[in-house]
Amino acid sequence: MAASSSAYIAELITVLDQGTVSMYTQQAANCLVFYEYGITLSDEIALVWGSGGWLSKWLFLLNRYSMLVSALLEILVVLPWGTIPSCVAYNVVITLFELIPLVLWAVFSGIRVYAVSSPGRRWYLVCLVVVLGLVPVATNVYYNLVETRYMISETEQSGDTATCYVNELLSTTTSNMLVVTTRSCSIASDILVLAVTCIALAKPARLGRLIGVHVFAELLLRDGVVYFTFLLLLNVAQIGLGTTGSAYYDVCGTLLSPMTSIVISRMLLNMRGTRRNVESEDSSALLVAI
Repeated sequence: MAASSSAYIAELITVLDQGTVSMYTQQAANCLVFYEYGITLSDEIALVWGSGGWLSKWLFLLNRYSMLVSALLEILVVLPWGTIPSCVAYNVVITLFELIPLVLWAVFSGIRVYAVSSPGRRWYLVCLVVVLGLVPVATNVYYNLVETRYMISETEQSGDTATCYVNELLSTTTSNMLVVTTRSCSIASDILVLAVTCIALAKPARLGRLIGVHVFAELLLRDGVVYFTFLLLLNVAQIGLGTTGSAYYDVCGTLLSPMTSIVISRMLLNMRGTRRNVESEDSSALLVAI
């Protein structure tokens, strides 16, 4: 009995420790989102509002403000979601907003591959990158929506607030398989994008004709290598922490969605900023020639 009680207490402490780490990580991610929004708002106003390029513009705005809404929703977890309908609605809405960056990352990766790959094999590569990138969306829907049940705690005393609990039904083995599958597909997608980008940039003359100016080649190479490699390493870390049962597994999972949104926003801002600079230089050169 004593051994059983000690094991239960040890397991309870582990669960509480993981919950504490997850809570602090989520608050840190929220602060990162708000900080990123604050320091890049002036760039957004200058480069996005009132400017052309409807595809990149609306891709940026959808990504940017879904990230902001998601962070605000995470703060609302402190509210008493004391009924099953409110508990389900809150968690489903949060999950859907967390899926938006994953969908946009798959779309954005496909657009990058389409822009730099040769016409003969362009659509094959685009489809492969997008399909691999959408696997995390499917697995997250299955894990967070299909194989999840909700329950409300009973109040022991008058005046107590009922609490919403989320229970995942998957076993540890199945959960680890989902983690490995999800992250492996994300890694494969990122590696494919990096490979296509680097191969295309090995022929700067062709890329220069494709995009219009050589300065975009340097931008694509820099952002592609830095940002895609960063997310690739984050996916690798999540596989390692998830399969070993580390208490810090939730750190990677919590940071992945906001970091994906931030990477997309930064890459789009860099592209639009470079485009504006090139157009300004072309206009200056034209005035000098006149």
